[in-house]
Amino acid sequence: MAPAGLAAAQRLETITKLAGVLSAPESEVEELLTDGRLTGSLLLALQRKGVSITPSVKNSVQAMVRSLEAVKSSAIVTPDPDLHFRSGATATIMFTDIVDSSVTMQRLGDKEGRRLLSLHDEIVRHEVTAHEGQEVKSLGDGFMLSFRSVGRGLACAVAIQQDLTVYNKKSPDAPLEVRIGLSVGEPVQDKEDLFGVSVITAARISAKAEGGQVLLSQVAYALASNNGEFEFQSVGTFELKGLDGRHETYELLSGGE
Repeated sequence: MAPAGLAAAQRLETITKLAGVLSAPESEVEELLTDGRLTGSLLLALQRKGVSITPSVKNSVQAMVRSLEAVKSSAIVTPDPDLHFRSGATATIMFTDIVDSSVTMQRLGDKEGRRLLSLHDEIVRHEVTAHEGQEVKSLGDGFMLSFRSVGRGLACAVAIQQDLTVYNKKSPDAPLEVRIGLSVGEPVQDKEDLFGVSVITAARISAKAEGGQVLLSQVAYALASNNGEFEFQSVGTFELKGLDGRHETYELLSGGE
């Protein structure tokens, strides 16, 4: 697992522990962190529990809060208006999508649902940065991303799913499942967005995937299957809305570690 994604998972675990210390919901811990009041609240809670607030204790609490702030701020990505390739150049396009996001939001409520979406955003953005990808745009419950090579895109997809597996094992009551689709082609750039057959293909393939699954187009498979780094299996041919004919699709089984 890439260190950045691991940091996001560790941050969630720390937030959960701090919620126990404060006897408050995790969403309140996030609010205290955003407002800059978390350090003071933790020191007061520890004092009430009989902990002597020595300089060492105070420094430890401050360091922990700073680390939480650092992980959160590092997930904020400013899109590059020029992206990282010229219009018409070959690129790997990836779409991510949270499975049943609307149902999850209704079940958890607005605050906890928003916290879960924020975690998803942190993990994806960490891994995209770690694998030298580019966030084209946020789709609310997913992302459209681009990479210079199919290998980088697939390695990023593996890392995202690994990070989510770590989270889901620790939080089985609020699982986060993401489906991912990739294709390769020559998209056309218009301002900060991308268009073209490869974009449509990646979006449609992503919609065919199940939670935790990574699917890719035949072209992406052909480019990635030769180096032996990844393992795939065909999942059959499908009609993809907006595209002619049937399209063979492959599932990424392992690799990229």
